[in-house]
Amino acid sequence: MIGCLLVAVCMCLGMVSCGDDDGGSVGSPAVVGTWVGDDYDTFYSNVTITFNSNGTGSATIEHHGAFTSIYRGQFTYKVKGNKVTTKGTLANANSDGETSTQSFDNTYEVSGSTLKVVKGNTWYTGRVKSYRKR
Repeated sequence: MIGCLLVAVCMCLGMVSCGDDDGGSVGSPAVVGTWVGDDYDTFYSNVTITFNSNGTGSATIEHHGAFTSIYRGQFTYKVKGNKVTTKGTLANANSDGETSTQSFDNTYEVSGSTLKVVKGNTWYTGRVKSYRKR
């Protein structure tokens, strides 16, 4: 059942737009790659965010137990200095059959091998504080 819900949620994500050009760049070597959640609500697992070299990315947050909840994000991003801004969608499906979507418009700060969540969607930023590069 959860598999069917995930397919439906992923289909809801669709395409995301790059928006206006704010002078930022994509594909910065300091950002490209997969980052693993380092400081997050321990209720969740498999907390990752991936920045592709083409300016797109994805995020995953999962909880498995008596209750299952899976979040998947799709976004575009821009890098300006040490700031990374994302614009996209975070979709959720859970074992109760509920689904939802919300914005994935977040700002991060890169410092060496640490990616810190600076601001954005309050649900997301309240659960994930930082990542380390894999």
